[in-house]
Amino acid sequence: KWADKPVPKSNQVIYLDHQCQPLKNNHFFVYPSNLVACMTCRECSTTCPIAFEQSVFDPVAIFHMANLGQQRELIQSPAIWLCTVCESCTAACRQMVNGHLILRQLKDLAIKEKIVPEDFELQLAKFNLKIYRKYQLEVDRIITT
Repeated sequence: KWADKPVPKSNQVIYLDHQCQPLKNNHFFVYPSNLVACMTCRECSTTCPIAFEQSVFDPVAIFHMANLGQQRELIQSPAIWLCTVCESCTAACRQMVNGHLILRQLKDLAIKEKIVPEDFELQLAKFNLKIYRKYQLEVDRIITT
């Protein structure tokens, strides 16, 4: 149903964290993402190394949901943690949407809202290193046999 909603037409910055606390001088910390420029062209999904199974992780769907203000659903989704922050979505975007920064902010918001523990990202990185090492050993085994 959310996909049928039109993206709001505005040149203003969309703040993913509507609950964020002001920093010094009443400024809010927001990553410069240019989210409103997203035309859902799918270039980000095409270049993303994780988005080969788009029912699990689809950058353009995440960006569209963020544009529609559905950050609550996004921060509760395990999909945001699949992003490896390779920045290929940002590099591929002709509209200069900083997709990796959007995902970074969603992860930070999930931590701030205590959806995941504060050290979750570190735990995930350690786990990924173990998995990558096993993957590497398996590829070496296949190549050498």
